[in-house]
Amino acid sequence: MIKTNKKMEEVLLKLKKFNRNEVLSIRYKELIELLYPSFVQVEDCIIISKGSKSELERLSEEDRKDKVLFEYNENETMVNLCFESKISRNASIVIGLKALKSWGAILKKMEPKSKFWMILGVDRSYVNLRFHKLRLGEDLIFGTIEDIEQPVYCELIE
Repeated sequence: MIKTNKKMEEVLLKLKKFNRNEVLSIRYKELIELLYPSFVQVEDCIIISKGSKSELERLSEEDRKDKVLFEYNENETMVNLCFESKISRNASIVIGLKALKSWGAILKKMEPKSKFWMILGVDRSYVNLRFHKLRLGEDLIFGTIEDIEQPVYCELIE
């Protein structure tokens, strides 16, 4: 299931005219690190490994109390900052959508029975990627996406 707000629909329409050759001007190593990050499990949460697992385990119980919010915040990745060279917003969106697909496949391999919300948000300067597990009795972290000011794309990986 895919959800987008009207602003993201406009962004996706403009992408159809985007020259995708620009995407090829980035370093392969940087792209691989974004597409295939290391994930760690901390209790019932999955987090992109940006440090040691012990650092994440030291987070207070209060920090981990709301598991959806914990995953959403800890997994924030800004596509534009993953590359040494500057890439355009459109290239960042294209790469970000590919990264979400890759992350979803990795997460499903880790937890085949779980469902995950994969989220891409766009603002003036950055393209943000995030995800969180869909837990019983919960839904997408921000409920309705039409109320969000920035373009947002959400895909449920089942």
